Amino acid sequence: SLRAKTTHSIRLQGELFAPSVPNPDRFQLTLARISAVVGHNRVGAPLLLATHKADAFRIKSFAPHTKIEPPSAKPIAKKIKSIHSAFRRFRPPVPVQVETKKAVPDQITFREKQQEVLNAAGPWRSSGHWWDASCWCREEWDVSLRQKESKKKIVCRIYFDFQRTRWYVEGIYD
Repeated sequence: SLRAKTTHSIRLQGELFAPSVPNPDRFQLTLARISAVVGHNRVGAPLLLATHKADAFRIKSFAPHTKIEPPSAKPIAKKIKSIHSAFRRFRPPVPVQVETKKAVPDQITFREKQQEVLNAAGPWRSSGHWWDASCWCREEWDVSLRQKESKKKIVCRIYFDFQRTRWYVEGIYD
């Protein structure tokens, strides 16, 4: 069961250009409570590591900025029209079956549907940490696919993991 009790909100006068932020003391208390539930090594801000390994990061302690700069009065530059593509990463990557012709992906069975590879760009080979247990080695391809039954096309990134000797779809481009 769940029981909720309403309270009056705290009204504070904020600065004109600064977003309203919670009291730092209460924020640290909230972080301490979350840490007690999920563990101290799982609370903080992500810090990217200097490596080419996918998703390589560590958690550092969270310390919010106390000073907020007002927006600058510089003129806004002209917007240049360009094409952007978003990459939707699958976590964890989806295992797939790939058939190759002359070492290039040709057919992919993805989400229980066989798909034909229209174009393939790659391979991009990357590896690292060969000196310890966290070593990795993979070969990546960007491929455009078309389902056999329908004419729907998608563009995705696949890779072959040499340690697991298996193919995966890492994500889809929008």
